Amino acid sequence: MKDFLTFLHKEIIELIRTGKGLILLGVFVLLGMMNPFIAKITPYIMKKMSKSLSEAGIITKMTKVTALDSWVQFYKNLPVALIIVVIAMSSLFAHEYEKGTLIPFVTKGVSKLSIFMAKEIIAFLTWTIGYWTCWLVTYFYNEYYWNNSSVTDLMLPAVCWFIFGLWVICIEMMCLATTSSSNVGLIVLIVFVVVIYFCGTFEKIKDYVPTYLTGGVSYVNGQKQLSDMNHVFVVSGISAMLFMIAGVEIFKNKRLP
Repeated sequence: MKDFLTFLHKEIIELIRTGKGLILLGVFVLLGMMNPFIAKITPYIMKKMSKSLSEAGIITKMTKVTALDSWVQFYKNLPVALIIVVIAMSSLFAHEYEKGTLIPFVTKGVSKLSIFMAKEIIAFLTWTIGYWTCWLVTYFYNEYYWNNSSVTDLMLPAVCWFIFGLWVICIEMMCLATTSSSNVGLIVLIVFVVVIYFCGTFEKIKDYVPTYLTGGVSYVNGQKQLSDMNHVFVVSGISAMLFMIAGVEIFKNKRLP
């Protein structure tokens, strides 16, 4: 445990010292502010475009903007947020492999399990802090402008997308541990996610595939209940654990450059 905490402390200090943590936090705050802003200006944009659209034979109907529109925008922007975190974390292993900075730790008795789990926790913390910061910024802006009571369910879709992000990070860490190149690790990750996304297009199994968690836009209207998500929570949890175990085993058996 001492080795794990020591290496975790080192990772946290590096995240802060490089400025990467602050930049990511700023990005999430900006995304959180953009959600209500885009919802707020949409009627204005539509009004400006209505004349040219009507000349083209397209009739636009102006509707009242509510907090729901902002939350819809929130879930539309989440893939961008997750991609940013994935790219930011892609150098966690490659940077160490390139500079050979892991070798002194291993030779001093720090286990590879402690190293891998410290990096995994850093990625988890980055996603957790960033995600819920973005959610809270969106929530308070929506509360100020409209009132969130118009939204049927706020927490279920938020928790679903949060879990999906953790699940993707588990796959990423496994992929990054296999190679000394962050680009190759990202390519392997993309292949994994695309294959799983493709599996989610089959009607009979789509409710069990973790990509099912990303239906925040539809869930926010209360179309799904917590009980409807139990099966995908179980599958996501078990598969995430398997990816994590596989990542640990791969890293343990990997020869450090």
